[in-house]
Amino acid sequence: EGLQQARLVVKTLGSGFHIPAEGVHYLSRAQQKKLLRHSMGLAAFAKHHHMDVVDTFNMTAARYKDFLQGKCACHFHKVRGKEVSRSNC
Repeated sequence: EGLQQARLVVKTLGSGFHIPAEGVHYLSRAQQKKLLRHSMGLAAFAKHHHMDVVDTFNMTAARYKDFLQGKCACHFHKVRGKEVSRSNC
């Protein structure tokens, strides 16, 4: 209810699955082709149903060496804890 004007955006695969980078999970050529077909099918489905599609491959290809290992192997940022000084408390 109340979501009639919601905008749906589908994101395609980034380059993390396609370009080998140290420490990042990499798929074989056959696995890449299978994922690409699946991604293209999802994009076609989304367009057919008037959803926006963002093709992220070109956005991420230039930054593939900055990938950090994560569940989806496409993280660019690493969160680190910050020590709090007791003298300021």
